[in-house]
Amino acid sequence: MDYFCERGFACRALDLPGHGERADEPGVWKKSMMDYVDELAAAAQELGNPVVIAHSMGGFVAMKYLECARPPAVVLMAPMPFRNFPRLTFLKMAVQYPAMLAKFPTLRPITVNSERMYRRLFLFNAPGSVSREGFEKASGESSLALMGGGIPTVWLRPKLTGCPALLLASGHDYFFPERAQRRTARVYRADFKIYPDMGHNLMVEEGWEEVAGDIFEWLKARVR
Repeated sequence: MDYFCERGFACRALDLPGHGERADEPGVWKKSMMDYVDELAAAAQELGNPVVIAHSMGGFVAMKYLECARPPAVVLMAPMPFRNFPRLTFLKMAVQYPAMLAKFPTLRPITVNSERMYRRLFLFNAPGSVSREGFEKASGESSLALMGGGIPTVWLRPKLTGCPALLLASGHDYFFPERAQRRTARVYRADFKIYPDMGHNLMVEEGWEEVAGDIFEWLKARVR
């Protein structure tokens, strides 16, 4: 956020339950995708309809939020896809991390168990210090929320949205391949760019300054 604050933007990070400064908040396992959407809507109302920048599952939350709000613009960074979770990702996880997948039916929080696992899932070219810090800060995610994208009542409805959108994808995203990201960009009529040598957490990879610069220039051109 410092990058954008230094360039004149007033910024605020939204900590969802179980994340950031709310990491110790109880009951994370009960949180659904729509609970997260409500959190975003309440924060946006308090701030006066800001631009929304969201990553990964937060991107899905932002896209769902667009069905009931019209922010000046939205930036989606490696978002959870518009419809079904990619089958190839499920197959990879079933082979590499079966214990993680086994948690979903039990509604237990989804956790990352080692720095090596964290790096494989989220990073590609970031230095070791980034993966160590990321793993130390990683908290459990609600399996109920993660499964929410596959529930018909929570499915995204792009035709109900209508604000300028930018979707940024990474070429080495463990979870969401380029094809799925391009499809999401297409249905949301979003401008699209892919960073071939980055992983899922492209905001902390080597070269993150290019990503931040592209967002800044796009916002200058699209937001009045």
